Order: sequence, then structure tokens, then C-alpha cells
Amino acid sequence: NSELTSAFTINPDFGQVEADPDTIELRDTERFLTERRPFFREGNEIFGTPLNVYYSRRLTDIDAGAKITGQGRNWTLGILDVQGEIVRDDIEREGNYHVGRFFRNIGENSHIGGIWANSARSDGTNFTGGIDTRIFLDSTTSFTTQFLGLRDSEGIETDGIVDKDAYSLFTGFSGGTSPWYWRVDFRDISRGFKPDLGYIPRRDIRGPSSYVRYRQYYDKGPLKSLGALSE
Repeated sequence: NSELTSAFTINPDFGQVEADPDTIELRDTERFLTERRPFFREGNEIFGTPLNVYYSRRLTDIDAGAKITGQGRNWTLGILDVQGEIVRDDIEREGNYHVGRFFRNIGENSHIGGIWANSARSDGTNFTGGIDTRIFLDSTTSFTTQFLGLRDSEGIETDGIVDKDAYSLFTGFSGGTSPWYWRVDFRDISRGFKPDLGYIPRRDIRGPSSYVRYRQYYDKGPLKSLGALSE
């Protein structure tokens, strides 16, 4: 209808999708890959939250999938369900994978909502869920916070320690006007916080961080843009 759009796929062939560019990564965390497959790209921005518990590139070999996305006057909804395989820690895991996202608008730009992600694998279950909000204090400055809990039936092993329950917290302020952007935040991500479908590059961390970026674009002359960042 005018508010909701559904999409379905059965044994899709993504062979025509553009391959990921080869890069040299000088880092100690997993590389983040942009989603290029049409079934996942449509409405993918709905599932974006400060702590990324849904990273669609985890889903690889798909037997069947269904998705509903849409928005009304003051709400937005996204639901995804896939039967197939994910790759985590270079291991393929068969199962059913479900993600849901709902948020309600507050005023013109602010919102409050929640996200959940469930993995029903052949070797156990992994569920993550929580709430988040973003409130604009003025036209450029916003306050964002998110709290998530995780439960894994088999437990997440880290350095010989197994955690079946875990949590994560993000809270921060951000803002700026072109060409400047800034952010200060605080993260508390427990040792066992490892969503099956998420992209959490670092765990067992607690503390503040900051980010400042300058990016200026030029319409004329040989110089197209000039930028710098600090974090």
C-alpha cells in the first residue's frame, strides 16, 4: 500500500552484483563492506543505529527471504526475515535470521525507537534487542543514546571466558555545519556483546571518544576537495 512495501526472494543469484574493490587494510579490526545487493539495499537505512547490530553482509547464501519496509506520518518500520547462511569468524552457520526496527518521530527531526535481531541457528540462538533515541537540541546539534542487551544460548567465548548475557551502551552529542562536523560520545560494550548479525569491531571497552572532521568542496580549479579529521 502507500505506506508499506514488501519484497521477496527465493534462491537469489547475486552474480551480477559489482564485486568489492581490493584494498590494503592496515588495521586490527574487521573490514566493513558496503552493501551492493539490491534485495538488501532497499530500505537498508531504516535499520541503521549507533551500535550496528544489523550488518547485512553477514548474510551470504540465501535460500529465501522476505522484507517489509515503510513509513507513515510519524513512524517508520522495517522487518527482514532470511532463511540461509551467515558467515561469522570465517564459519558458515545455517539457520533463520530475523531483524526488526521501529521508531516513532518526535517533532520534525527527533525520534525514539527500538531494534531487535534474532538468529535461530542449527547450533543455538543469539538474540539482541534494545531501545534508542535521537533528540535535536537545535537545528544542528543532537543527543543520541542506545542501550542493547544480548542473550546467546551457547555463550560467547573470549579468552577462555564464556558469557551468555551481555550489554552495550552508546551515548553522545554531535553537530556542526559545513565544512565542520564533530562528535563526542561514551561507549560501554561488554566482553560478550557479539550479535550474530552485527558489526561491533571492538568489545570489552568502556570510555569516551571524540571525532572532528573538516571537509571543503570546490566547484572550480584543480582542487576538488580538502579534508582533515581527528579521532
